[in-house]
Amino acid sequence: MPLQDRCFQVVLEPLEFKDSMKLLQRNLQGRENRTGPPVLKRIACQSKGIPRKLINGLFAEIAFGEEDYGSGHDKKVNLRAAK
Repeated sequence: MPLQDRCFQVVLEPLEFKDSMKLLQRNLQGRENRTGPPVLKRIACQSKGIPRKLINGLFAEIAFGEEDYGSGHDKKVNLRAAK
């Protein structure tokens, strides 16, 4: 009997856009937030409903977006899947 047959498999579906936005907003609660709705929408779209990508994208924007805050342009955060 193969090992895979002895394992419990969990199939997860990607989050819907509205749930992705809720997750991002929940992670911003209690923090000084300069990240606007357009940036959160972009992160939600780029993550394709994968919670780990959502959180990584949000924290990347917080970490790297601070230096560009107020410069008048919207910086893109590229999300890459870990291999």
